[in-house]
Amino acid sequence: MYRFSSSDGFFLLAGVVGLISTLQGRNAPGFGWALLSAVVALLVAAFLLLNPLQSLASLPHNLTTLAHVLTFFFIVDGFFMIVYAVSHRREQSGWWELLLVHGVVDFALAGFLLTGLPDSALWALALLVGLDLALGGLTLVVMALEARKGALAISG
Repeated sequence: MYRFSSSDGFFLLAGVVGLISTLQGRNAPGFGWALLSAVVALLVAAFLLLNPLQSLASLPHNLTTLAHVLTFFFIVDGFFMIVYAVSHRREQSGWWELLLVHGVVDFALAGFLLTGLPDSALWALALLVGLDLALGGLTLVVMALEARKGALAISG
């Protein structure tokens, strides 16, 4: 019987939560980019769930399929976060810089993986995913608090 690995669960949770929160904020700046980011996370989770043995099989240069999938995710998500940041900047949203930093960090994480770091150690890959998700969560919390403060100022 197949059991979830931490990477499967992280991407599935990130995709589902991202999709739900994005759909609830249809009028928010960058809605399309946020939706695409959630869909990419769900696609990565589906790939890992449908190919559980491949995600651990070694490929050339000591990288695993999981490392390649993560590299793809970090590059695509980094691009989406940067475009999402620009969308928020145009709308005069507070803390859009955190989205920009998130995108740049995603590119840096992809760069680590492309250079062969951290080899094929699963704990290191999980650390990179955790770092990305923690930064993404922090960004969303800070931006939500800023939006709430703005909404209270308008209504009060």
